[in-house]
Amino acid sequence: MEKELLLSMLNDNKSLRQISKITGKSLTSIRYWKSKYELDKISNFICEVCQNPLAGKQTKFCSVKCKQQTTNFKHQNYISQQERGIERKKKLIEIKGGCCIDCGYKKNISALEFHHLNPEDKLFGIDIRKCSNLQWDKLVEEVKKCVLSCANCHRERHHPDYIL
Repeated sequence: MEKELLLSMLNDNKSLRQISKITGKSLTSIRYWKSKYELDKISNFICEVCQNPLAGKQTKFCSVKCKQQTTNFKHQNYISQQERGIERKKKLIEIKGGCCIDCGYKKNISALEFHHLNPEDKLFGIDIRKCSNLQWDKLVEEVKKCVLSCANCHRERHHPDYIL
């Protein structure tokens, strides 16, 4: 394969697969000639944030700093997930009446839990992590199978014969 042809295609931001199809040569051959002509440093990918060329195994971002500027990263860090989970749990609690069905407790959302009335219908437990990561529709469907209980009443429902 001619070096100039390969170089011009790489400079036109053609992927190795595209070059393979255009030239009729295998992907392995294209990789071989790219390496032989020492064109490995030519990247046809640029950073999504700063538009700098990517090197090595980088596929979207040239640095951690650029990755942290993206919208998705802002939503996928631990603090954001916790906040989203708490807000969603508050909404689910409101859907179920806002207080324990047995004793009326409503002081702290961390003490309010969802008790599945029929364990066979339970697809998953509802906790902060599930609240932050699952689709809203799936959460609402699962909550419809539950009653809202405080932690104490929930334990008593699961173990009614453990009386002092």
